[in-house]
Amino acid sequence: MVVRPIGLRACAAMLFSAFVLLSGLACGKSAARKAAEATTFDVSGTVKYTRIPVHYDANGVPTGYETDSSTFVSAAARGVVVRVFQKKPQIGTDYQSVDVWTLVGTTTTDSDGKYAVNGSALKGYPTFVELASVATQAVSPASVITLIADPAGVYSTSRILDRPIYAQRKALDGTVSSGDPTHASLGTASATVDFTVGLDDPWMVVGQKWWIPASSSFAMPETVAAGSRVVGILDSFYVFGQVYGNCVPTSTSGALDLHYRPGLTARRGTFVEYNPELLPLSWDGSAYHYLGAVAGGGTLDGTVQQDDAFNTNVLYRMLGRNMVYGQRKTAVLPDGNPATSLAPDLVLVEGFGDAMAAEMVKSPYLCGPTPATRFTAVRDIRDLSALTPAQISGFSAPAITALTWDLALINTKITAPGTATAWKDITPINLLRFYTLLAPTADSGTATVTTDCVSLFTQLARLQEDKGSADNSDLKTFFTDAVLTPLCAKYNVTWSGKDNAILPKYTQTWGIDPDTLVTPFPTFTMSMAQAVKTRRYDITYPAGTAVETAVDAYPNTSYDEVRYARFALTSDRAYTLRVTTVPALPAGAQIEVRLDGDAQQTYLFPKLSSQALTLAGNPSDFSTPTWHTLRIRILSPDVQVPGTQVTIHLEKKN
Repeated sequence: MVVRPIGLRACAAMLFSAFVLLSGLACGKSAARKAAEATTFDVSGTVKYTRIPVHYDANGVPTGYETDSSTFVSAAARGVVVRVFQKKPQIGTDYQSVDVWTLVGTTTTDSDGKYAVNGSALKGYPTFVELASVATQAVSPASVITLIADPAGVYSTSRILDRPIYAQRKALDGTVSSGDPTHASLGTASATVDFTVGLDDPWMVVGQKWWIPASSSFAMPETVAAGSRVVGILDSFYVFGQVYGNCVPTSTSGALDLHYRPGLTARRGTFVEYNPELLPLSWDGSAYHYLGAVAGGGTLDGTVQQDDAFNTNVLYRMLGRNMVYGQRKTAVLPDGNPATSLAPDLVLVEGFGDAMAAEMVKSPYLCGPTPATRFTAVRDIRDLSALTPAQISGFSAPAITALTWDLALINTKITAPGTATAWKDITPINLLRFYTLLAPTADSGTATVTTDCVSLFTQLARLQEDKGSADNSDLKTFFTDAVLTPLCAKYNVTWSGKDNAILPKYTQTWGIDPDTLVTPFPTFTMSMAQAVKTRRYDITYPAGTAVETAVDAYPNTSYDEVRYARFALTSDRAYTLRVTTVPALPAGAQIEVRLDGDAQQTYLFPKLSSQALTLAGNPSDFSTPTWHTLRIRILSPDVQVPGTQVTIHLEKKN
């Protein structure tokens, strides 16, 4: 039998038509039954909260919180953690099946307060959604900010991972139970679960990982009417981070835990402790958490305190210091004190922190320094009339804050002093480059090495860099030498151009392969003449209780108490390190020498008479030696050390 070609074509057409028909039926089935046949479902929603703004009068002065409810703001809660839990069977140690609550999905809200957990929740299991007092920073590094709900606040005697957080929970159907902490509904299809947090809504106080160990039932935890203040604090981190970046005082992913409890205020008010080792309970077994607190109002020592949860005027000052210090370009720890004679790198943390806050709230008026004086001791950052000429310089935090405000006005084309209406046009992100620390560098063989610490000069030089793709404003066109020279002179700072600004000014260079037995290092003078005692609060834990002690001490951060030096080695060398002073230091005073910025290589003299060192060089390439840095600092918390001649000895061993 001969099959004609036309018959083959007809047969193929029939087969193709059948295939299309079957495919169409299959597609129809998929479209109609896909959701029903899926084993997982999605959970999404929006988180919003009510915010009470700070009231600013016609002159831009903060006078208190708004009292007219029509001025309250409904805002998206951004960057806040949302988690989905399901009750599922699990085989226990006795090989019996038990139901436990299991975390099946975690996400954070976006810039509109929206969240979505897709494809990780299984149908057929009781499910609820949890809004937690945790935020993951939306910018690099992806650090975690946790709002701690411990009733003892920062004085808690619990380890950091054992301190509770706030949580709100809803079943998939959006219902809430006041008596069941794991109120849930069966997951049968994708669901939308929204959270709208009112001013005084209750939060449960729960463990940070309450579902571990796993269980199917929990007693009703404590509830606290912290309301929208919880997400308000975390949302402030998001807003600040979108402008200036990192809000946590570390350049790598870390953890910042802030204690907040309505009615509870620590004596330090709203703060971050930049030396976490002072709070040993902040150790989580692998790393220290940065700890701090947000003032929650109430009374302290009989004085009424303000609640800072909604006060961005205060929060942004803290976050500004976090951002600058977190770049790890400063060698001295900040303490939140805007002193007038600080080390050239530290002054940027204290001066810029206040300036960034002023730009963010678009007012030169910052709230008072304590929760009790927020609206009664408002500070005009432009007013330096209480300072002597010697206290207005590039080492003065108040002067740098005032200078930076002038830069913001110039960048906005506002003729000083401007008005509250005009200040609204300030765009904070425009000066981001100025706040991004950049130390001077130089070529050393095939390497590029840092030659000095950061300072006001290095940052002013950044204003004259060419505009980059990440810049929001062409700063170079605003800040010519003709503009900067008289502006800097106003603050007793001499501007001699960008090329001069990036030359080493505060770091001595002690050459290559030094040996002070042959060529001594130059002697320099250190002094505490400009040092001022500040009050700090130390927390200790005797017998399982927290005891706070107020200590008035010198922070040892003034300009003449800190010196920097550097030297290079072509090959590995063994040295003896010594320090001599003329006159001898008074009892209780020390000279601290820190090598290469390493806390593990920090030595105190005369506590030590000498210290043996083995330092690395680069014997494989003598033209590119290894550079080492020294930070020399007076440590004398109780006694003010007068002018002292200090000599560093680095003696090569045979």
